Amino acid sequence: METKGAIDRNLQTLLGLLNLPSRKDVRRLLSKLEVIQASLADLHQKVDRALGAEPARPARKPRARKPDAGRPGPG
Repeated sequence: METKGAIDRNLQTLLGLLNLPSRKDVRRLLSKLEVIQASLADLHQKVDRALGAEPARPARKPRARKPDAGRPGPG
């Protein structure tokens, strides 16, 4: 067990020097992403409820710009 602990510490140090994530770093990041995902799902539900309470507005289509074909350029 002592040897395994030493290997784990050395490997974690090596990964840090190489700027690579350890298993612990990945797990921590995963838990943070799960919290963010839950917050986004909650926000999505709130937006859906708010939009359901208001009448839907028709989406506006962007107008296409017409090129200035007859207009002379600078010069």
